[in-house]
Amino acid sequence: MFTDEITLHLKAGNGGDGIVAWRHEKGIDHAGPGGGDGGNGGDVYVKGVRDIAKLADYRFEKDFSAGHGRAGRNKGMKGERGSDLVIEVQSVRSSKIYIPKKYLIFYPKKKF
Repeated sequence: MFTDEITLHLKAGNGGDGIVAWRHEKGIDHAGPGGGDGGNGGDVYVKGVRDIAKLADYRFEKDFSAGHGRAGRNKGMKGERGSDLVIEVQSVRSSKIYIPKKYLIFYPKKKF
């Protein structure tokens, strides 16, 4: 079935929580902080493909979100970054994608 207009709800991932921890080392009193930062949330990318019926893939599922960052750990270990979300849409001249300008960031050299 051909679909020419669709509304999707996309959300970037939340960052992970940092951890409050204190280092414990033998022979050192009051060693200081030792907790790690939380990981960054995943990003959302829109990729144009040469498939005229690509929007039909999103007819029944309209809510998408990128992965959330993991929490930090002891010994200064940073949390894992959330997975990115790539949405593929048809790249024809009449396609319109409305994204508010304050959310637009272009990565011209990014490989998917």
